[in-house]
Amino acid sequence: MIPLKILLDVETNPIVTKEESERIPAGETLGKFSAIGVLTNGTDAGRPVVIVRIDREDGTFVLGQTTLRLLQTAMMAFKARYGDLT
Repeated sequence: MIPLKILLDVETNPIVTKEESERIPAGETLGKFSAIGVLTNGTDAGRPVVIVRIDREDGTFVLGQTTLRLLQTAMMAFKARYGDLT
């Protein structure tokens, strides 16, 4: 299983530790979430995996993944906390 920590309020529960934040280069900004897709048989068990692309200012990008099940669980928690914004 791909671990996923669900944080409902990153102001109260930071997404990075103090030690991690000290390793972020000066002037580094948040990347832009630019694409999301599903790898249909992404797990060993054949379950779907969600792939996200985050573009950085310098033109590089980062890919991340989690299972569709974990992403849906996170979305249910966000919806319970903040309501349906669609």
